[in-house]
Order: sequence, then C-alpha cells, then structure tokens
Amino acid sequence: MSDDRQPTALELLAATAATAGGGLLGYGIGGPGGAAIGNAAPAAVTLAWRLGNHALATRLTRGSQALDQAAQQLGTDLDDIAQRAVTDPARLELLARVLEAAGRSPLPEKIPALGQVLAQGITAGADAAQVDEALLLATALDTIEAPHAQVLDVLSFGARSDTGAPPATRRGGMFPGVIAARLPGHARLLDSLLHALQGQGLVEDVGTPKVVTPAPRGGVKTEPAKPQWRLTDLGWSCIDLLRADA
Repeated sequence: MSDDRQPTALELLAATAATAGGGLLGYGIGGPGGAAIGNAAPAAVTLAWRLGNHALATRLTRGSQALDQAAQQLGTDLDDIAQRAVTDPARLELLARVLEAAGRSPLPEKIPALGQVLAQGITAGADAAQVDEALLLATALDTIEAPHAQVLDVLSFGARSDTGAPPATRRGGMFPGVIAARLPGHARLLDSLLHALQGQGLVEDVGTPKVVTPAPRGGVKTEPAKPQWRLTDLGWSCIDLLRADA
C-alpha cells in the first residue's frame, strides 16, 4: 500500500484482526512457536492451523458485521467509514477498539451495539466529546460478556420496577443477595462480575460502608458494609445499546 493512498475498510479490518488475533496463526513463524510446531505430530499441526484460520475468519466476520451496522446507520459505505476514521487519530483508535471488541466476543448483541458506537464517533459533525464518549463505550462493551450483560439486565429491571422516573433520579440500589437470587447460575462469581462492571464505571455501590465505632466497654464495634448496586449513566447507555436490536 503506497503512502499517499487511504486504506480501504477491508484493509483496516484485516490489519486490526491480524493484530488482535494474529497469535492464533503465528505458530510456524520461527522462535519457540516454530520449534513447538516442528516437534508436534503432523495431525496436531494440521488441526492447529485449521482451527486458527477458522477462529481468525470468525473474528473478521464479526468485525465486518460491526462495520456494516455502522455504515447502515450512517447511510454510507464501508470505504467512507474508513476514510472518516483515518482523518483523526481518536476516530482511528475508536475503529480499532470496535473491531477488536467485535472480533473477540461471541455475544451477538455486542455486534450491533459496537456498530452504533462506531457510527456515533465518526458521524459528520461529531465533536471531541462525542468521540471520547464513543471510546469509553467501546472499551466498556469490550469487557462485557453474557454474565456481565445479565447482571446489567437485572439491575435495570430492578430499577424500573421501583419507580418510573428517569435513571438519573433513581436513588436506590439492589442488594447482592437479590441479584444472586435472580441469577443463581452466577451467584459464585457475582462479586467479581460486579467489581469488573464497577471498574468500567457501569455500576456503583450506593449502600452503606463498613462503620467502626468505639464500643461502650472498650474495643470497637463494627457494622459490616451493606452494598447496594445500581447502574450508572454509562451503564444505562450500555444496556440500552445491547437491547437496541432486541
């Protein structure tokens, strides 16, 4: 590709997928991987290459679906998407994050969601704040798999059942035991799921913290923390994106 030619959408897609998943196909390019291949049985080598190619092709397909979604939303074609992306480093980074996130995830709802995020960030007239928000959403969606999405779903319906007010005015949260009762299959991992979502700014703990006070006869009295979880504005944005095609 010459230096004065803009990359096509297909070239960007292939380059990004190769970066994200190239390790699947890099077994025979010398080094320890090459040595391992040389010592492996021929049947295992063949199977590894076949599965690696299939996995990379699947990633390419998911990435292309996200691109198609963005193009449909903007009413344009894939090469226009690529040209918009390469004109600005932040938009190009957004495209890369969307393609990587789409390629890595088997969660079908993420593909149209990521396409919408890409469209939001590269639409004509999008300012820096819109692009920054799209970058945050792409990163957040990248961390969400089916168990995380189910937790977000439970929290959103819990909020809606309490009040019909907009998300910003909902003050209550949901106790972990209530969430676990609604997702018994994920009860053992619930703390990890909630803290992963909290790390991305999708949920917040609005419960009471642990309180340590002096006891009447010496020592201290400890009141354990009582966490209550609710969605943040970013969390509501993510769950709405994931439900957009439902």
